[in-house]
Amino acid sequence: MAKFQGIAGKIADNASQTSLLAGPNPANSNSDTDVWGGEINTDKVIPAGNLAAYYYTKQIKKQAIPVNPTLGNNTLIVYGARLTGDVKPLAGLSYKAEFLANGGRNNSLATATADGPGYNGDAYFLGVNFGHDLAAMPARAHLEYGRGTDNFAAIAPSARFGLIWGEQTTTGPSTINPGKNGTVASLSNLKVLDAGVGINPIAKLGVDLNWYRFQYAAYTGGLGTSAGDELDLILSWKHSDNVSFEVNAAEFRAGQALDNVGVPTNSITRLGADVKIKF
Repeated sequence: MAKFQGIAGKIADNASQTSLLAGPNPANSNSDTDVWGGEINTDKVIPAGNLAAYYYTKQIKKQAIPVNPTLGNNTLIVYGARLTGDVKPLAGLSYKAEFLANGGRNNSLATATADGPGYNGDAYFLGVNFGHDLAAMPARAHLEYGRGTDNFAAIAPSARFGLIWGEQTTTGPSTINPGKNGTVASLSNLKVLDAGVGINPIAKLGVDLNWYRFQYAAYTGGLGTSAGDELDLILSWKHSDNVSFEVNAAEFRAGQALDNVGVPTNSITRLGADVKIKF
């Protein structure tokens, strides 16, 4: 009827290495970071679809001997629901819809009240995909839209949008997004529109063109909320089921929010190549 997957572990282990006799502020007090949670999903509710619900927690523990004994744990909760499936009888058409929300409180701040500041951001993501043979050549297309509030926080980054924005810039999720919670998250303080088409003119050769439009969900102090747009061209060669090669070209054009005041803002260009191996 349903499937369940769970996780529990540490992503940082900072156990104290200093004796309590060393004084009230040892150099390495306990501030471990734990992660736990799980997901349950079923394909018995939605025809030709899958419905999932999940709940995850990341907790940064208070120090064993804190400088300020009133400080507590920093607990971030991410919970949500996801719906995926195929549209019948339209062969090759599929969809995805997901909603995420935050919970928990950060009681580690020196300015925290008795209850501490709460995490209350949210995000959602919608998408449709189409794949079908066109004159015996596999063709594909997709259209996606996602939005995250400026206070949305993620435990870990999810999808990375664009070769430049998502992987190599200082404004995308490759570093820290300008959200209030300062978290590495694809949809933290971001609205993104993603459209793409692709075709395989021969069995092993793929040609894909993707376009992205980025906009901040809240004003960040620049000239506006437009972050810019990106165009990616990717040529791929499937050497085998487990090995493929790619060459790509991308261009990112900055929007008003990233524009240099009084100085021309040049576009960012990228030429690259990748080898992908499945294990």
